[in-house]
Amino acid sequence: SYSFCTLLDSFLSIHMTGVIRVLRSGLARQAVGGFRQVQRAGIQQPMFQQLRWCSTKTEKVEETGHEHDINKSEDQSEVSTEKDPNLEKIEQLQKDLAYALAESDNARKIAKKDIDAARKFALQKFAKDLLEVSDNMDRTISSVTEEQRSNSKEVETLFKGIELTKHTLTKALEAHGVVAQEVNVGDEFDPNIHEALFNMPLAEGKEPNTIGSVIKSGYSYRERVLRASQVGVYNE
Repeated sequence: SYSFCTLLDSFLSIHMTGVIRVLRSGLARQAVGGFRQVQRAGIQQPMFQQLRWCSTKTEKVEETGHEHDINKSEDQSEVSTEKDPNLEKIEQLQKDLAYALAESDNARKIAKKDIDAARKFALQKFAKDLLEVSDNMDRTISSVTEEQRSNSKEVETLFKGIELTKHTLTKALEAHGVVAQEVNVGDEFDPNIHEALFNMPLAEGKEPNTIGSVIKSGYSYRERVLRASQVGVYNE
């Protein structure tokens, strides 16, 4: 009986072990299959949710970035409305520089004009002094009468010499821009080129404010009055 029980226990142990193994392998396969099914079934929803969540997050990031750009542009606009003090200093310095350059250019033009005028009228004083020499020659020529010239060859020779000197002096003055003004009795008085030394009573046939006598002829130097003609004027 003991041997029979031992054999029975061994038989049961061997068969039960196989059954357990079979059960274990079946459960394992079922568990693996179920897990795979669950895994396959569970991946679709979480992946979709994950993708949806990612897209939502991207939209939120884009919206947030757009809002950030708007805020940034508003901040920049606010900053741009406020002038930088350094820029104001630069603008002021540029204005000062432009003003200084303009002043320098004006000073240069004025200096050039003064230099040109000084060169142009450099001989004005010298030419004016020579006018007295010309006046003395005119007085000498007008003081010699025809009778004196005809009665004496020496006087005639001296007279011609004075006339020749007067002519040469006049040509030299004209070459340097000194020109005599033509003033005649009866011309209208012009205070710009004439100097009235005295008034004369109005004669018959004469007009008031006209020249009645010429004392000294006037001269101009390079279109500028060097000496006004000294005259007497008819007055009512």
